[in-house]
Amino acid sequence: MSDQLHQMTVAYTPEQDRLLLRVNTKDLVEFRLWLTRLLVRKLWESLVKRFEATPQVAVQAAPGAKEAIMSMRHEKALQAADFTKKHDPPSQPPKPKEEPLLVTGFECRPVNETASRLTLRTQQGTNVNLNLNDDLMHALCHLIRNASQQANWDLGLAMGDEAQGLPDGGGGGETRQVH
Repeated sequence: MSDQLHQMTVAYTPEQDRLLLRVNTKDLVEFRLWLTRLLVRKLWESLVKRFEATPQVAVQAAPGAKEAIMSMRHEKALQAADFTKKHDPPSQPPKPKEEPLLVTGFECRPVNETASRLTLRTQQGTNVNLNLNDDLMHALCHLIRNASQQANWDLGLAMGDEAQGLPDGGGGGETRQVH
């Protein structure tokens, strides 16, 4: 995907026990992607590490300062986001039997100090590239966390100082293959 991002939504689908990530471009081309519980857990770890690597956070030496800065930046980004708008219909609705693509791996790489490229690799061999500034990454994290809570996945997804006292999810890294 190389078109400019217009809209993202994430919803839990109980019949699949998966999250459905819908991404629309400015031209209203829609990508529908299944996210599994395992993938979400690994993706969350990677996104948090990306936030920890930003210059404003990485330079903090005091205990708890990194988490506090991450929390403040997360809250600021969420205040600027509009989560009330319904997902726009695609310019061409999906065909009746066309299923969302199953995401089996991902890569999150910095583009510059304030943006990253999230590449979602699918079982079908398609890569979907999302170029996200920090605010959009925070918004994506918010959408994923809310949907995983609705799914009762008990992943303990937290950002910044919310993560204090949560058990370590282990692992990490920027490139992941989870299925």
